[in-house]
This record gives sequence, C-alpha cells and structure tokens, in this order.
Amino acid sequence: MLLLKNMRISLKRKKKLTSPEEIEAKLRVPENFMYKLAKMVLNSNDCRNRGYILDSYPRTFKDAQYIYLKRPKSGEDDEEPAEEDEINFEEYVEDMDIWPSSVIVMDGKDEDLITRVRDLSEEEIDGTHYNPKDMKRRLKSYREANNNPQGDPSVHAFFKERKISPITIKALDKEEIAIERMKIYIERNGKPKNYMTFEQDMEAKRIETEKERLKIKKEKQEKEELKAEKQEQELRKQKEQKDKLRINELLEKQKESLEIYSQSIKHYMMENVVPILTE
Repeated sequence: MLLLKNMRISLKRKKKLTSPEEIEAKLRVPENFMYKLAKMVLNSNDCRNRGYILDSYPRTFKDAQYIYLKRPKSGEDDEEPAEEDEINFEEYVEDMDIWPSSVIVMDGKDEDLITRVRDLSEEEIDGTHYNPKDMKRRLKSYREANNNPQGDPSVHAFFKERKISPITIKALDKEEIAIERMKIYIERNGKPKNYMTFEQDMEAKRIETEKERLKIKKEKQEKEELKAEKQEQELRKQKEQKDKLRINELLEKQKESLEIYSQSIKHYMMENVVPILTE
C-alpha cells in the first residue's frame, strides 16, 4: 500500500493529474493479479508463522472468496480454472493455511468519518484519499459493496458465515477503549504466539546491554583514574626527590659559606684580638 501511495504522489506531480478517478484508473491493479499477490504474501513464512494484519482488504465479499477459499484437492484434476471461467465457490473450502483468527470491523456514520478526516493535518492527507470529496466517493463505493440489500453480502458476513464472529469498533470510540476491546477480542482464545521477541524481552535485553556498556565504561574509567593517580604519585615522588636534593645542595653551600666565614673571623681574631688580650 505504501508503494502504491508513493506511486500516486509521483504520478500526480509528474503528469498533473488532479482527478482521483483518473489517478485510480492509471494505478488500478487487475483484481485477479491482486488475489494472486495477496495469497502469495499471506502464504509467506512471515505471515504464516508470525501472523499478519490485513487492513482495508479484502474490500468485498467477492475479494474474500478469491483470497480465503481454495479448491479442494481431488487427486485427479487439480489444475486451477482459467481466469475467464466462472468459479463455483460452493465447491471450495477455507484455506486454513492463511485463515484469519480475528476480524475487526471499523464502522461509523458517514458524517462522523468525514468529520474525522477534516480534523487530519495537511501533512497526513497529502497524496491520499483522506479528504471530504474522496471520502464521500469511497464511502459510497463501500456502502454499495457491503450494505446493499440487492447486492452481495458484506465482507464481514463472509467470515461470520464461516464461524468467525467479527467485532465492530465504532469510529467515535475513544482510542484507549477501542484498543482494549480489540485486545480482549484478539486474546479471547489465548494470547497469540507469533514467534517474535516481545517488547518487554527487547527492553530487558536493551537494559542488560546498557548495564554491560556502563560496567565496561566504569571499569575503563577506573583503570584510567588509577593510571593517572600512579602517574601523579610518580611525578610527586620525583618532585619531592628533586626538592630534597636542591635543599641538600643549599644546605651544603650554606655550610661551606659558614665555614669560610668562620675561618675569616678566626683569622681576624688571631691577628687582632688575641695579641691584645695576651698583653
């Protein structure tokens, strides 16, 4: 869906297409191709082992038939019917490899849905059908396909007939209430297992990784501090030795100076004081 959305934006800018119908006509993928593509994706290992969320598709009862029903194997002629042949789905069975466990119907009055669209920002609706004009057109198409007494049954009726009771969420329900209702419904037969790492496990792993990173960082910091302290002690020791050596040198020089001075005094006294005293 994102790819088609980006294609739509690019096509609109490049060829100056302004009509939604014109853009849809340029990008409309043939239904038979969409059915094959949808079945191929739903049969992938990721979808079969981890589950999937299919949003806004299938759109009609017919879409659901082509995607979720398959021809039972007879052992004789298992070839798929030609695309132009009319398929008798009464002979088909549910494809349990891709069969959904839950069906959620988002429903609301047209005016409520259009009001919600009006509340969206320009950035959210740019390049999409989420504007009042397109919403009216798309809602009309949806109602004709799913709420027409003279037409096919609705897409959620397809699943209801096959013992999957859809839950209906109203458009005006508060988000937290709607999410809680969906959670209870999805987990009605037990919590789904999708073989993926749960968020709490990922968070616990992230915390352990962060603890290990902080531990390594602390040990490295302590080693650097210890190394710096040893270097500081060595420098202090060298300084003290230099200071001690300088002091000793000063003391020696002072001692030499005192000895020289004392010899001078002694010599003076021997020559001048002692003779006088002896007389």
